[in-house]
Amino acid sequence: MTNNVHYADTAYDSTRPQEDLPGQKGGPQLSGTQRQLRRQPLPHGVHCGEFLAVSTMPRGLKGHKRPGPEALHERYVVKGPNNPAILIEMITRVAAFFGVFGGGGVIVISFAPDVFGSVVWYVATTLFLILPGLLYFIGKLILRHNLVGDKNNTHYNRRTGFVTRTWDKAPMHLPFAEFDGYMYMIPTGVGSTGYVLNVAHRYSDDGDESLKFFLPWQASLWWEFLQQYMDISKPLPDIPEMEPYRALDPVTAEHDRRTGRPPDYWARMSPDEVDRRHAAAFAAASSYPWGRTREQALASGWRPSSAVLEEERRIEGERHDFASVLAGLTAVLSEHPPVAQARWQSDLDQNSGALHYRISLLPAHGVVGGANGLDQAREAVREALPPEVQSVVEIRIDETPDGELFYRRAS
Repeated sequence: MTNNVHYADTAYDSTRPQEDLPGQKGGPQLSGTQRQLRRQPLPHGVHCGEFLAVSTMPRGLKGHKRPGPEALHERYVVKGPNNPAILIEMITRVAAFFGVFGGGGVIVISFAPDVFGSVVWYVATTLFLILPGLLYFIGKLILRHNLVGDKNNTHYNRRTGFVTRTWDKAPMHLPFAEFDGYMYMIPTGVGSTGYVLNVAHRYSDDGDESLKFFLPWQASLWWEFLQQYMDISKPLPDIPEMEPYRALDPVTAEHDRRTGRPPDYWARMSPDEVDRRHAAAFAAASSYPWGRTREQALASGWRPSSAVLEEERRIEGERHDFASVLAGLTAVLSEHPPVAQARWQSDLDQNSGALHYRISLLPAHGVVGGANGLDQAREAVREALPPEVQSVVEIRIDETPDGELFYRRAS
């Protein structure tokens, strides 16, 4: 064992030479089906890394501050389609849907004349309220107490570096270093196309095809996610559901100590801010030029979500500072009766990244053009601006101004 006796010698480390990794060798013995499913390989390595885009719980943070029984710092479980627990979970969700909407309909029709207590009412209550309620609570009871086997899964073990699949009587137990990622398309049955991530064993027909997606980049990003999760040369993927386990993984704990990442980074974040970061990660992942390295993507103009969010914070800060400047202009404008209103707006120069501002002065009723002191008001506003912003501010007289109101003359 290595690293404080936490990781096995067989743990996956992308920095180790491939030939030094344990595991069977030999030529691939693939069936015709597997050869078809492995026609579109996905690159090895983590390049995009926008894992928040595929997070399963971006808003479910408040109740997830302590490590649970999942032990996500040691193993990540992908539940297979034949897992009985998944079927029970689907039934409880459908029952909840019918219980909420169908039960609401029963309550509404109960107020109709001659319906309450009738045969129709009893049938509707049974089908849309009582039966869904029973199915929901029975399903939750089964899942909570593990009354059905949680089986037919694929286990990715970070500590040992092995992938275990429990679908067959003889479980598959193979090193992660011997797996490659592939993607293939499937029809969804509703006229669209779905995408499957095939985590396939290089030297046999074995693999995991449980992960299905609506968008092709989601399959590519999940393959990156699994690689980072299994790689003990890297910290755990930084997503909300893994935050309670980061301190339990030595490599991740050392990374967080070195970078100053707080242990409750996600838990203390507001839901709105999490949504904002999730949206930025989703946009960055969907625009990533898949198939290229991160360096190539950055050179082509792609921007990670961290850079986009940093730019947004800078713009918000500059706009806030300019709004403070505008507050000081109200006294100047009050000395110029020809001005009825003043509005402002900002525009971002896409080439330079600089903000430019426009201040629009609305003439009072009966005042035309630059006459009657409007030009003097415009010059007074310009002189009142701090010198460092005068070059990026346009001041104009406008009969139909746009933008945010910051001054209105009292009537």
